[in-house]
Amino acid sequence: MALTHAILVALIDCPSSGYDLAKRFDGSVGFFWDASHQQIYRELARLEEAGHLQAETIQQDSRPNKKIFSVTATGRALLQTWMQQPSKIGPLKDDLLVKLFGGALVHKAVLLEELEGHRRQHRDRLAEYRAIAARFFPHPHDLSVADTYQYLTLRNGLLYEEGWLTWCEEAIAPCIISNLRKGAVFLSSLMGQTRYHSGRFPHSPNSYGNPRHYFVDCWRCTLFCPAQPKAEGI
Repeated sequence: MALTHAILVALIDCPSSGYDLAKRFDGSVGFFWDASHQQIYRELARLEEAGHLQAETIQQDSRPNKKIFSVTATGRALLQTWMQQPSKIGPLKDDLLVKLFGGALVHKAVLLEELEGHRRQHRDRLAEYRAIAARFFPHPHDLSVADTYQYLTLRNGLLYEEGWLTWCEEAIAPCIISNLRKGAVFLSSLMGQTRYHSGRFPHSPNSYGNPRHYFVDCWRCTLFCPAQPKAEGI
């Protein structure tokens, strides 16, 4: 698919100015076909020159005149021809998966931070999709044919984000469990030792007013510091 087809689909039932199309693109087709506003403006000019779009100039008194673009008969035919051609699965390029593939090269804390960041982003995107569904498709079983097809693209996005969140939880769990196990081993060793090897900790928990605070600080450092402190004998 090319940006040509994405723009024609976006304009087929809703003629728009370039500015309005670019804004609307971000909240609809742009979710599954990324394009900058400059790319959209250039493609609009090319499609108009090729006769696939026609533009009506709207006079404005206090602002520059604007063009309203609509799809011509040749543009509709171009789109229909493309839609009848089989589509292949798009190539996957994902930085996170490449990092995980070589994850043994870095400390688990690095990967954990990366995974949690992706989990937040996918959680935010899922919330955005759910808000769109509630606003525009409150009764999905009563939609027109055209709206049903558009709703199906939203359903794809919802399931995609839910799948990513499920995978993030699955990927994050081993990192957390590993850190918890290290923390448990370390704390167990501290409870049986009186001398400690670490510049982060005092040589004795007696320097803390409450010994429990000492062990809590040790626990936090064990979980979140890449360099794991070790007590004598570990």
